[in-house]
Amino acid sequence: MKRLTQLLVMLAMAGALAACDGPSQPEVGTTPAASPSLDATAPTPDAPAPGAVGTAAQGNSIELGTFQFDEFAELNALGCGMTLWTVEENAKSAAEREFLLINGLDDDTMLMRIDGDVTRFNRTEMGGEEFYGQAESQTFVSQDGGITVDVDVELGEPGEIESVAIDSGTVQVERGDAAVEVAVVGDAGC
Repeated sequence: MKRLTQLLVMLAMAGALAACDGPSQPEVGTTPAASPSLDATAPTPDAPAPGAVGTAAQGNSIELGTFQFDEFAELNALGCGMTLWTVEENAKSAAEREFLLINGLDDDTMLMRIDGDVTRFNRTEMGGEEFYGQAESQTFVSQDGGITVDVDVELGEPGEIESVAIDSGTVQVERGDAAVEVAVVGDAGC
C-alpha cells in the first residue's frame, strides 16, 4: 500500500508539472538546478565516500549528483521507465526523495548528473528479465563515449498499477581509471 501511495503522489506531481508552463528545457550537459551530490571522490578502502563504495585513481574522481522530482519535466524525463535512488534516500518520502538515475523506454534516455552536469547515456547492452522497457542488467555509455554505467537490479513485488519495485541493485560508474559503485533501490512502471 505504501508503494501505491508513493506512486500515486509521483503520478499526481507529474500531471501537475506537465500541465504548467515551466522554464524552458535545459540542454543536456548543463546544470538546471543545484542538487545535493554523492561525494564519491577518491574513496579509499579505509574510508569510502558516503553513499558510495568504489575506488578512484589518484587525482581522478567521479561526483554523482541527484535529481529532484520537479526536474523531470525540465529534462523531458516524465513517462514510463525506471528511477533509482540510493538506499539512504529510501527513508525519505517520495516527495522529498533525490533520484540518482532516470531511464525512459528508449535506448538514449538514461540521465545521470556527473560532476554537476546532466549527462545523457545510450544503452548498449541489456540482459536478464525485461520489465517496462528495462532489464535486470543494463550497460550505458555517455554520448561522448567517456563514461560507462553498469546497472544491475533485483526486482521486487509488482505494484497495483503497472509498476514493479526494485528491491536492490547497484549502479557502477567508470570514467578512465576512476570508478564508483552505489547501492540503489527504486521502481519502474508505466
